[in-house]
Amino acid sequence: VFVLYVAVHGVTNKDDGNYYYLPVNFRYTSDKAVAKQAMSNEFFQENLSKIKAQKSLVLLDTCNSGAFSNIRTRGIEEKTAVARLVKATGRATLMASSRDQVALEGHKGHGVFTWSLLEAMKGKGYGADNKLTINDLADYVENTLPELTFQKYGYEQVPQRSLQGMNFPLGLR
Repeated sequence: VFVLYVAVHGVTNKDDGNYYYLPVNFRYTSDKAVAKQAMSNEFFQENLSKIKAQKSLVLLDTCNSGAFSNIRTRGIEEKTAVARLVKATGRATLMASSRDQVALEGHKGHGVFTWSLLEAMKGKGYGADNKLTINDLADYVENTLPELTFQKYGYEQVPQRSLQGMNFPLGLR
């Protein structure tokens, strides 16, 4: 089992259109600094494709995380883009927001996406079978995140998901 959780700043570079994850020591001097100092989605996807685990989940809590897979809308184009991501990385993927959305911070000491993940793992996302599967986790986040962000911030943050392959348990009660 392989689970990767990433919670960092993310941006789409104006110069090359690629999505980048900004490390803690990143210092903005120009858009060129982004390409030099940050991790691109291409680098990320290339390295994820080397992981040989059969059961995998990638969790991305970053602004514009939908840009990781070039997600632009909530329609068929979005589903096709997410399918490309999963095919490229071989991973089920949950993303905090669409390509054009911020991932809101400051909810009980966490980003709202991360808080939703934690609440699911604490028990609220478990199914009747006392298991928390990746599908249960995705359902919980998808059902709680937009409503919570709208109630608290007046802004509906919409998580993105693509769950392919085996629906395996992440937790048991």
